[in-house]
Amino acid sequence: MNVDIQKVAESILNSDMNRIRSDNALTPELAGKRIFDLPVIGYGNPKDPYFDECQNLCNLKMKPPKEWLPSVRTIISVFFPYSNEMKESSRTNKGGTSYEWMHVRVDGQALIGKFLKDVKAALEKEGYEALIPTQDGRFVSSGFKDKSPGIPEFTSNWSERHVAYAVGLGTFSLTRALITKKGAAGRFGSIVTSMESEFTGCSCSGLYDNCMECGACIDKCPVSAITLECGKDNAKCAAHLKRVLDEYNPYYGCGECQVGVPCESRIPKGRQ
Repeated sequence: MNVDIQKVAESILNSDMNRIRSDNALTPELAGKRIFDLPVIGYGNPKDPYFDECQNLCNLKMKPPKEWLPSVRTIISVFFPYSNEMKESSRTNKGGTSYEWMHVRVDGQALIGKFLKDVKAALEKEGYEALIPTQDGRFVSSGFKDKSPGIPEFTSNWSERHVAYAVGLGTFSLTRALITKKGAAGRFGSIVTSMESEFTGCSCSGLYDNCMECGACIDKCPVSAITLECGKDNAKCAAHLKRVLDEYNPYYGCGECQVGVPCESRIPKGRQ
């Protein structure tokens, strides 16, 4: 492997993009706050049978890696954990989504997009093929913001969380977030590439191995969208996010279920 993905990550996370900008801060005191901590990077096998299983998981109809890039040999999945400043804002916020959390959901996603483009450019410079599925013209999703015709609601043809599970970064929780070794509070990005790499591998045997089912996230949800029996109700969650978006457009977010819980920043004790 000739491309140092960690070095690319460190470069962009040390840039101004990883700070809330003063010219678009929802309140002046947010300016300069750090968005993400250093990421966790996983390398996966595109031939993993889990990608075939994804065809039958709920409404998910993922395109397998080879359909995105026929020459694919490695899937790179990256988890960007929220900084403590971002998590603390939501942990102590009362009565609604914190401004910091809305910034991390929107500005943080822009940073991840830039990181993926930088990695793609670095891979191509070394002569490898690389593709970012979520930035490809064939990518479709059907969430509360973007609805693509012909596919069910709350699904897409490339799921960052399922990819992250496949490469061994973590397992799912009641909230459908992925619990990594740095917890559930964060965001994912991924690339498929012809570069060969040693695979991270997954030591877990089940989709929910890292979740205690303690119910802490149930109590944290402001719209009662999570239950032990059914997990997260996507429609309730999406309706809440839509209300926040209508008030703060283009900013939105929630994240209450990911902070102040045992899996906020680590795999809970007893599940490690």
